[in-house]
Amino acid sequence: MILKCEKGNGSIKVLQDVLQGTEDNRLFPFLWMHGEDEETLRDELRHIRACGISSVCLESRPHPDFVGARWWKDVDVIMDEARRTGMHVWVLDDRAFPTGSANGMAEKAPDALRRRFVRERHIDVCGPLSGASILLQGDELTDRLLAITAVNHETQQIIEIPLAAVEQDALFWNIPQGSWRVYIFSQFLYGPHNLLEGYLNPLIRESTQILIDAVYQPHYAHYAADFGQTFAGFFSDEPGFYADLNYYTKVGDPETTPLWTPTMAQELEQLSGLPISVILTGMFADIPGRSSTCKRLYMDHASALYRDNFCYVLGDWCRAHGVEYMGHIVEDNNAHARMGYGAGHFFRALQGQDYAGIDIVLNQIIPGMGEIEHTACLDGGSHSTADGEFFTYLLAQMAASQARLEPHKHGRAMCEIFGAFGWAEGTKMMKWMADFMLVRGINYFVPHAFSPREFPDVDSPPHFYAHGNNPQYLPFMRLCQYMNRTAHLLSGGEAPCSIAVLYHAEAEWTHRECMLSQVPARVLTQAQIPFDIVTQDLLKNAVFEQGTFIIGSARYEALVIPGHAVMTAELQVLLDNLEHNNVPYRFVGQVPNLVIDFADETALQRTYPTIEVTALAQWLKKYRLRTDAVCPQLRARQYCHSDGTVWMLTNEHPYDVITTHIFFPEGEHGVVYDAMDNTVYPLPQGEWVIGPYESRLVIFGENLPVATVPPIFADETVALPDGQWAVSLATAAEYPHMTRYCEQMTLQNFNMPNTLHHFSGILRYETIIEGHGRPILLDLGEVYETAQVWLNGEEAGLCIAPPYRFVLKHVREGNNHLTVEVRNTLGHALRDNFSHYLVQEPIGLIGPVTLTYGKR
Repeated sequence: MILKCEKGNGSIKVLQDVLQGTEDNRLFPFLWMHGEDEETLRDELRHIRACGISSVCLESRPHPDFVGARWWKDVDVIMDEARRTGMHVWVLDDRAFPTGSANGMAEKAPDALRRRFVRERHIDVCGPLSGASILLQGDELTDRLLAITAVNHETQQIIEIPLAAVEQDALFWNIPQGSWRVYIFSQFLYGPHNLLEGYLNPLIRESTQILIDAVYQPHYAHYAADFGQTFAGFFSDEPGFYADLNYYTKVGDPETTPLWTPTMAQELEQLSGLPISVILTGMFADIPGRSSTCKRLYMDHASALYRDNFCYVLGDWCRAHGVEYMGHIVEDNNAHARMGYGAGHFFRALQGQDYAGIDIVLNQIIPGMGEIEHTACLDGGSHSTADGEFFTYLLAQMAASQARLEPHKHGRAMCEIFGAFGWAEGTKMMKWMADFMLVRGINYFVPHAFSPREFPDVDSPPHFYAHGNNPQYLPFMRLCQYMNRTAHLLSGGEAPCSIAVLYHAEAEWTHRECMLSQVPARVLTQAQIPFDIVTQDLLKNAVFEQGTFIIGSARYEALVIPGHAVMTAELQVLLDNLEHNNVPYRFVGQVPNLVIDFADETALQRTYPTIEVTALAQWLKKYRLRTDAVCPQLRARQYCHSDGTVWMLTNEHPYDVITTHIFFPEGEHGVVYDAMDNTVYPLPQGEWVIGPYESRLVIFGENLPVATVPPIFADETVALPDGQWAVSLATAAEYPHMTRYCEQMTLQNFNMPNTLHHFSGILRYETIIEGHGRPILLDLGEVYETAQVWLNGEEAGLCIAPPYRFVLKHVREGNNHLTVEVRNTLGHALRDNFSHYLVQEPIGLIGPVTLTYGKR
C-alpha cells in the first residue's frame, strides 16, 4: 500500500531550505578543458556559478597535456577560483573515455597486467581419420593456447584434446568416428579491433593500481590540502569489459572475446570443479546440461572481479584520502548486464562508488518515445536505435534503487544528462528530462557540458553558455535553480515502496529466453506503483519479518520476478525462504524449467506461482497511488522526511493533458510548492489538471508556511486581437540590442520556407493590451521555446516550458505595454549533426494569446 508517512511537529525543513535559498547544490556539470587562458577559465567558472551551481567536474578528454605541466597550470586556476567562490572540483580520472588507459601508462605495463581476452575458433571435421592435423593460426601459439576440445554434433560428447598434441603451427589428432566441431581457445592481448590496446585490465587489482599511480596520486600530490574540501573527488567515465564493440554481446555469442586474466582458468576450475576445457566449451557451444552453467560461472566471476579489483579499489582509495568516487558504465540498450561495452552487472559495477550513476546522452530518451525503439545517435550511424522501454522504465530505476539499498551511497543517485543531443535541445526538453529523472529518484546531476572553447564548439553540443552565444543560457540558469530545489526536496529521507522487482542479470547470463526487468517495471510505472530493482546479491542478506523481507532500511511485501528459462540454485533457495516466511512472489509470464549451480544443471522438480504481465497491476493494485482515472503517463514519487512528506507528480506526455482526482494518503491538508518560482500555493480541491511538461510538488507536514493565494479570475477569456505585434530580433551575442523586423504582424511560425527558419536568438514581441486596474492571467498559447514577459517595463516572469502563463499584477487602467521575449535554440542556425536526431520545432510566439481578467 502507499504509505502515510509520519510527520514531526515542525514545518518540514527541506521546504524551509528552498524557500530561504539554502538548499544544497545537486549539480556538478562537466567543464571541458582545452588549455584556455586564465581569464577565459575564470569567466566560464563565473558563468557556471551564476547558475546557482557550486561544483564542477573537469573533463580532461580535449586537454593537450593531461597530468602535465600545462594541466597543472590550468587546474591551479580552476582551484584558485573555486576556493575563492566556495566551489568544489571533481576530475574525470583519465585522459579520455572510457576510463582505463591510465593516461597512457597502462600500455607500458607488463603483459600480466594488460587487458587480455579469450578468442574462440572452431572447425568442423568428420572421422574416422587417423594421422590428421589441423593448421593453427598465427596467434594460436602454444603459450597462448588455453584449451582444445572436440564436440560431437550428434551426441554433444566433449573430448579434451591435450595441448601436447600441438607442434609448431599444427594440431595432430586422430579424428574418431562421427562429425565433430573442434574448438580452439587462445588468449591474446588488447581487445576487439584493438580498440582498447594499451588499457588496464579491470579484473586485476594491480592493474587498477596503475590508474591510481598515474592519475589519482599525482592529483593528491598537488592538492592534498584541498582533498575533502575544494577537491571533491574523481569520476570514472564508461569503464567496462569491452569484450565486443556493441551493446548486445552476450557470453558465447559468435566472435565474442571474453575478458580474461592470467589466473582466470584456475579460479574458474576451483569454483566449479570442472576443467577449463569444459568450461570454455560450455561458454561457446550450445550443450544441453552444460552451457547455462558455464556461462553463468564466467559472468558471475568476472563481474565480481570487476567489482572487487576495479570499482572498490578506486572507491576505497578515494575514501581513504577524504574524497568521493562516482561515475557510470555503459548501460545503453541493456548492455549493463552483458559483456560488450558493459561490465556484466550494473549493481556490482558501481558497488564501490559513493553514488549510483547513469548517463543519458546521444538522444537516448525523447519525449513520447518511451514505448518504441527509436532512432538515436548512439554510435554515430544513421540507423542507430535506442530501446525506449529500457531507457524509460529501467535505467533510472536501477540507479535510484542502488542508491537506496547500499547504505554508503546515502540515497545519492547521479545522472550525466543533456549532453550530445545537439543544439536543437533547449531548456524545455531539458526540463522534461530533469523531471523524468527526479520523479524516478535521481537527485544529483552532471549536466553535459560547459565548454570554454571558441564558439561554436562542434564537440557534442549543446554547451550551456557558449561565450554568450547560446540564447538558452538565461532559461538554463532558471532550470538549474529548479533542479537544485527539487532534488533537495527529494533527498535526505526515504522513498517508501513495498514491491521489489528482481534484476535480470543472472537470468540473462544463463539463457536467452529471459524477460528483462523493464517489462514488469513498465507496468508498475504506468500504474503509479512504487518499486525497487533488487539483486540476488541483496536478497541473500535479506531479513524476514512478519510476511515481509528487509534489505537495509527497505521493507518489501512482494517480489516480482521477470520470467526466464533457467534458474540459479541460489535463487531457488531464496524463493524457498520467501515461501517459508509467507512473502508473496510471482514469476511474470514464464517459469524456469532448469536449475543450475556452478557445476550442474538439473530439471526443475516443482512449480512456482506465475502471473501474466497484463495482470500484474491488478495483483498489486493496493500499492498504487489512488486516482479516479487511468493515467499511464502520470509519474508519481512519494518521498518521506522525518518531519513531512513530499510528492512529485509529472506528466510525461509531450502533448496530452492529464485530468484526474488524486487521493493522497496524507489527506488534503498540504500545499503545492512551485520550484520554478519558489512559491507555495494552496492544495487544489477537486480535479488535478497537469499539462504537458508540467510537474507538481505537494508537501504535507505540520505548521506549513502560509500559501500565496493567487488572484481569482473571471470565467471569461478574451483572445488578444492579432495583427498588432511589433517584432524585433537579436542573436544572443547581440542582445539586448534589437533590430526591428516588423511593425504590425500577425503571429506566425517562423520555421517555414522563406521566413526565419535559420534564425536562432531572441524574438521580442510588443503590443498594447487594455487593462482595468485588476490582475490579468496572460496565456501565450504555443511558444518555442521559452518566454519572458514584461508589463509596462516590469518583469512578470520567465517560463522555460509549457504552460506559458503569467499573472500580470500591476495593471493600469487603459493601455498597458506588453513585451514578450521568446528564445529559441541554436539548432536552427547551426544545424549540427547531433540535431539531426531531433525534430526542429517551430520558431517564435505562435499563440493564440488570451487574457483572463481578475474579478473585481
